[in-house]
Amino acid sequence: MFRSAVESINSLNCHACSAFGILVAVYEWASTEHTSNLFFANTEHSTENSTIEWVQLLRGSARIVSCCYEEIAKGPLGPVLRLDNTAELEAEANPAESVKFSALEQLWVSTRVLATAEVNSLKEALKWLKIIYTIMTASSHTDSASAALSWLVRVPEHYLSMVNDRQPAALILLSHFCLLLNKVEDFWWIRGMSRRLLQEIHQTLGAEWETWLAWPLQDLVLCEFNIKAP
Repeated sequence: MFRSAVESINSLNCHACSAFGILVAVYEWASTEHTSNLFFANTEHSTENSTIEWVQLLRGSARIVSCCYEEIAKGPLGPVLRLDNTAELEAEANPAESVKFSALEQLWVSTRVLATAEVNSLKEALKWLKIIYTIMTASSHTDSASAALSWLVRVPEHYLSMVNDRQPAALILLSHFCLLLNKVEDFWWIRGMSRRLLQEIHQTLGAEWETWLAWPLQDLVLCEFNIKAP
């Protein structure tokens, strides 16, 4: 029923289709609570080009929204999904923590191993990481969970393939996605995800990459201290 509704999406059913797609993605995210592969496909049961299912569900729900965005923005989902292009432009021009984010560019500047398509994907992923982090840091009016998860929709598909292939540069950028997750740690279905993701990445990369994980790890500790504080 949902598939047939999406195939004939219109101004009457777009709100329901969008809401259902988002809820399915959130449910899939929450269902990973007791599994180890939060972000990485299970290599025993996956093909070489597979990516984690819930990310694709989230990106699929975003495509549904984009089909009827003008209509959806005026409806009940508007406050959650409405884009603020002005805020995005301001954040891109004046990013928070610009020195720390700029340091991540050394992941591809200092090596010639990466192909042009890979470098471009990393640049795009970093660009949106800076923009969304800045918006979430500066604004108290942004729907925070929606903003944080929007990074997974904005990054190129090729970047997700690099994550699935466990490429170090892609995983290090993914670890900095935890900076966004830490800001929405109070959502029950997100709580603890940042710690689990950082653990997965740390175990995958090994000790030689630890210095690149310092910022998100420090931010996680501060976040957990603030939550436990009376």
